[in-house]
Amino acid sequence: MGLSDRTIEVYLHYDWPGNIRELENLMERGVIITDGDQSIDVDALFRIHHKWPKALTLPATKEL
Repeated sequence: MGLSDRTIEVYLHYDWPGNIRELENLMERGVIITDGDQSIDVDALFRIHHKWPKALTLPATKEL
């Protein structure tokens, strides 16, 4: 388990209005929703989030 390249890009470009608590909550959400053998994708993190980050418009990247 880890973060997909696209998720890392979103994390780097997101404004984080909730600071570390928001980051922690999204990481917990990703771990819970994602199967253990898959990378955490941005769709698992922001699926029901009330503010879609601008970074979600970044082109998808290949996973490592």
